[in-house]
Amino acid sequence: MEVYSISESEWKIMNVLWEQPDLELSDIVEKLKDNEWSYSTIKTLLKRLVDKGVVIADKTSGRNFKYKASVEEHECKIKEAKSFLAKVFDSSLSMFVLTLVKESNLSKKDEDELMKIINKMEEGD
Repeated sequence: MEVYSISESEWKIMNVLWEQPDLELSDIVEKLKDNEWSYSTIKTLLKRLVDKGVVIADKTSGRNFKYKASVEEHECKIKEAKSFLAKVFDSSLSMFVLTLVKESNLSKKDEDELMKIINKMEEGD
């Protein structure tokens, strides 16, 4: 499994690119204007994502680079979740769920939904 770590700021850029691929830097800056990041900050974050291999910078279609995600959103989220689980909970899903339930003040609806998921997983075994 390919391993990469995407920072919180980089996730914001990835979400923009999953929503609309093949954007120029100026387009990405415009879509992220609510973050109040400078042009150079976004350019730096994009370079990091390109260096990690999760974003492709393509200059074949004109003067400026166009950026797009090179990994599927679902695939990326699964890898990040597995990495988090390994790093923080020693790959123990039960320890993660137990911590989540104990510390999260889950609503009755969330508890019921979690139980449905657990029951579905047990039925699949």
